[in-house]
Amino acid sequence: MESVGKWISTIHRYAHIFFNQEADELGIGGGQFSFLFLLYRQDGVSQDHLAKKLYIDKATTARAIQKLEECGFVRREKSEIDRRQNLVYLTDKAHGVKEQVMETLANWTNILTKDFSEEEYEIVLRLLKKMAGNATEHISKGEGCKREG
Repeated sequence: MESVGKWISTIHRYAHIFFNQEADELGIGGGQFSFLFLLYRQDGVSQDHLAKKLYIDKATTARAIQKLEECGFVRREKSEIDRRQNLVYLTDKAHGVKEQVMETLANWTNILTKDFSEEEYEIVLRLLKKMAGNATEHISKGEGCKREG
């Protein structure tokens, strides 16, 4: 059976290249696009919320938010409800590049789904979501590599 992971890995590597090229002119890394995208949808959320939504560990999330803060795209404020939490808010600078960020994300989707019919698009989206769910379930159960012997 041909490896599904090989193709997912290939897409991931090319996505990394694409987003890094696009983000370069903003002075951020390609990985920060997903954080901006989530914040455009829901501003003023905790770093923990962002980490969970993106399935990224807390340390990586903290570094990404720190980079965005240093570049002037977000600000962090202590939550008034839970002083242990930092809430992340978009700045005017981030709102100024929203269209560019959203267009970049849409362009990548269009590149990946070029010449797909509507039906093919829906099928691949459903299957990818199912695969992501399978991976999440497996890892959340603490099932790493099972060794024989």
